[in-house]
Amino acid sequence: MVEGVSGRTERWFDAGAAALRRTLTAHSFTSEVAELDRRFPDGAYACPCCLVAYGRGALADEPRTLTEEHVPPELAGGKELLLTCSRCNNASGRVWDVHASRHQHLQDAVLGRVGDPVQTTLTISGFPVRGRFDGSGAMPSFKYVPKVNDPAVATAAGAFLEQAIDAGAEIEFQISYTRQNNGDAAAWSWIRSAYLAAFAVYGYKFTLLQALGPVRLRLASPQPAPALQLVVGVPSPSGPPQMFLIREPEHLRGLMVSFGHVLVFLPAWDFPRKVSDIEQGVIALRTGKIPRLLVKAIAWPTEPQYLLDSN
Repeated sequence: MVEGVSGRTERWFDAGAAALRRTLTAHSFTSEVAELDRRFPDGAYACPCCLVAYGRGALADEPRTLTEEHVPPELAGGKELLLTCSRCNNASGRVWDVHASRHQHLQDAVLGRVGDPVQTTLTISGFPVRGRFDGSGAMPSFKYVPKVNDPAVATAAGAFLEQAIDAGAEIEFQISYTRQNNGDAAAWSWIRSAYLAAFAVYGYKFTLLQALGPVRLRLASPQPAPALQLVVGVPSPSGPPQMFLIREPEHLRGLMVSFGHVLVFLPAWDFPRKVSDIEQGVIALRTGKIPRLLVKAIAWPTEPQYLLDSN
């Protein structure tokens, strides 16, 4: 036992270290296994994002080098599921996860799933008016906040509304989050969460798939960047996180991870399509060109299982 470290954390380290050794050996990385044994005689665990290996001491150093990771992010209501290194964990939280949380909060507020109003901008035919949107209750409401608005713009918006209502004309409304929300960063956060959930189920043999190269490259160094087209929004989200294997259609065959309000599509171990091919299938799905998906449900993990690494 490592002093000050929970039994669960040590159990996750031991299971990951054994899984890593089995998979490297199965891939004939004998020299790498020998080097890990030399450097880390008490076992080596590799962060699934950057694939950097750490010894057992990384569980107890200060600040901690290996930490328990929430999937999805804690800010989005996720639960601790596996170990990642603190560098990857902290960088993702700072660069990506905060935007995923803001995006989900806005959607929850709009759909009435949370009672806390959110700061929003209501654009009325080109006139931006800032206030607080509350989607809870029987009737959604927007509360105008005078001190954050330009009085001239607010007056013009009010005049336009009166004229449009009197004339029986159509009125176009657009609502946007006042706080900065980067859609690409939010997408990367959900892609990362899907990747980690799949790792928890299937282990290092999954993460080493050649098809996952473009995903691993970005996860190893979180930074602002255009997201891979692997995420689809769900108009009527519901339920806890889920995972599925897609069997049909052929050009989307792979892994689908649902976080309620978004779906993430990744290559699967048994049919590792290129990410670029999956992106084309996702684009088709967004435009409604794919009528249905034939899927097989996979039980959501509560702790690392490393199913493929046991072979």
